[in-house]
Amino acid sequence: MTTSSAGPPPTPAAGTAETNETSTEDVAALRDEVTQLRAKLDNRGQRAFALLAFRRVTAAVLIAVTALALVASVIGLWGAVQGPFQPEWDDTWHERVPVGLAYLTWAVSIVAGLIVAWRVSRHTQRN
Repeated sequence: MTTSSAGPPPTPAAGTAETNETSTEDVAALRDEVTQLRAKLDNRGQRAFALLAFRRVTAAVLIAVTALALVASVIGLWGAVQGPFQPEWDDTWHERVPVGLAYLTWAVSIVAGLIVAWRVSRHTQRN
């Protein structure tokens, strides 16, 4: 049965049993059709999953960019403060400090990023 009729449904003749049965069958068929159409429209779960995946990917990308930017900024600042290379300095000390700072900054930023990503994923799972 289709629901694309141009006008109102026909009114049954009063007092006939056949009309009541047809009317009941029509109502049941229409209810089934409404249920099917609502099931097609109900895609909240798919949208929530897509949003969660988007947030997780975005968080991972932001964490990676932040980690690289922090490492680059530490090395750049250290180079700006130290000035050009001078051979009379103790090479081992001046080579190890920026590398150590870079690794330390990288590790701290990764741990902080993982904590933020964990919090974001927990928050999105609850909603």
